[in-house]
Amino acid sequence: MATTHFKNQPNPESARRPPAATRRPPVFSARDGDLDLEVVYRTELLGPSGESDLAHYVTRLAEGLDNESYTIAMEILAEAAVQDVFTAGARRCLEGLYSKVLPDIPDRIKDALEVLVHDGYVEVCGGGHRFASRLLKDWWAARFRDHHAPLESRFSDRGRGGVQ
Repeated sequence: MATTHFKNQPNPESARRPPAATRRPPVFSARDGDLDLEVVYRTELLGPSGESDLAHYVTRLAEGLDNESYTIAMEILAEAAVQDVFTAGARRCLEGLYSKVLPDIPDRIKDALEVLVHDGYVEVCGGGHRFASRLLKDWWAARFRDHHAPLESRFSDRGRGGVQ
């Protein structure tokens, strides 16, 4: 059944929308022609406006894991984002890097991976574990690509007397 709105009464639909001055401008208009999806993907979904939508993935991990397991999970996710896959070789390197500072590191890695798979961050693939979502992978990579050294290079540097 349609609702009738009279001239002097506000339309409830328009009352819910923010005033035009506070609305975000459209990413494109019909006169722009084809929508460049990659630009929208990079600027909107991976940009500042998408940050608040995706930052809860980090918060969920911090709230759901103890500090050591959170650190391990973040290492796994950074590696999977930057290297495309968290491989068996990267897992061995992670074990080697953390075995002297954390007890039961193989079990901690196993448990962290189970949480990450169960919660939809990563999925099992032929080469190890990769992000289940391209959006989440790209967002994570944007956060870590400039300061994440691959686990295999960090472990081999450590073996030659390099930094841990």
